[in-house]
Amino acid sequence: MASFQLQRTPTALAGLGEADFELHNFKECTQVFALIDHNARDFMKQNPQLLYVYGKCAVAVNDKTTARSAYTRFKVFVKPGTQLATEINRAIASLSGPPPKTSASPKPTASPKPH
Repeated sequence: MASFQLQRTPTALAGLGEADFELHNFKECTQVFALIDHNARDFMKQNPQLLYVYGKCAVAVNDKTTARSAYTRFKVFVKPGTQLATEINRAIASLSGPPPKTSASPKPTASPKPH
């Protein structure tokens, strides 16, 4: 019986992370890219599109700090003024800003006055 072990090279892990993203397995996607980012930071710089996917996975699991970091690092590689640059700027702003204000109680509605 033959068996094999997936090599844990950055390239193999990046493929796994991208597959997890496509399959909406965002928790594992975030874990895989965190592993690559921690152990092969230069690989992420050489493949900046992975930072974009990493950010999207982090957003999906509500990890705003990681998403903001990934998007901020990716932004360096994006040409200013492009649609992608606008998207990244909006994403960073939404992750950086204060939470939206919510009303604690509903506004009173006008009721008819008794005669």
